[in-house]
Amino acid sequence: YNPPYAACSSQLGTAHYTFDFAQQVTLPHMARQPGPLYFKTPRKVQLFGVCSEGLPRQVNYLLDESQTIGPNGTKSHGANTVVSLLHDFFERYGHGEKVCVLHADNCAGQNKNRTVLSYLAWRVMVGLHERIELRFMLTGHTRCLVDGCFGLAKKEYRKSDLYTGDQLAAAVDKSATCNVSHTDGVVWYEWDKFFDAKFRQVKGISKYHHFLFDAATPGIVSAKELVDSDATVHDILKVDRSTLSKEALPPVLPCAGITEERQKYLHKEIRPFVVDPWKDDLCPAHIPAPLAMEAD
Repeated sequence: YNPPYAACSSQLGTAHYTFDFAQQVTLPHMARQPGPLYFKTPRKVQLFGVCSEGLPRQVNYLLDESQTIGPNGTKSHGANTVVSLLHDFFERYGHGEKVCVLHADNCAGQNKNRTVLSYLAWRVMVGLHERIELRFMLTGHTRCLVDGCFGLAKKEYRKSDLYTGDQLAAAVDKSATCNVSHTDGVVWYEWDKFFDAKFRQVKGISKYHHFLFDAATPGIVSAKELVDSDATVHDILKVDRSTLSKEALPPVLPCAGITEERQKYLHKEIRPFVVDPWKDDLCPAHIPAPLAMEAD
């Protein structure tokens, strides 16, 4: 994948991205699954992808259940998670484009909510983009290129014997030239509370499918129900623009890790299905809490 570029630093005018979660995968995974494993709950790994459609190249974030905001893989699909993942993608893998077009499915809890819209408005206002368009696909028409890359990764996953996170990442990388795995972790930020005091909710947000954020009109969101509908303008900024800065980020949220009860379950019920020498990699007697990720 191309090295990251600073925001608005390249001559690339517009970049188009789609993002989504895939159905979680589990470890260990065998191409010929042992019957008893079907009735158990192996170690869970969430899969979030951001596809740069012009290449095409997709970064697939592999999030072990010890690395999520909630314990045992919970709180893995909320607004703080989605915005933190998008922020990480732009920082690490962005092309430095000035204009960004985003497509996502119409899921309120993950994508269409106050936190995501506030984040995109904030990016434009602090100079990380000059213009951002966010478009939600209509119900029944939510399949796009990110799902195609997921499908290629899942095809390789289904025919592979995998016992560690590194093996899973290798399978994703092997699945297609468009797929790149990310296993280095993510800094989780408390974006929702950070933006609550700075931005208002867009009234009637659920009926809109197209949102526009432009540096020429800071704090203003232009919303449309359909692509050819008349735009409705919403002023969502609560504070003076000068108080916003790209250096001022929300508090960091620690990874919650895996509870002792869950660790005992993995060690007792799942470890017997793991082949040596990877038993201690996947299901050790004690799984230490992950080190807190820190912002650069």
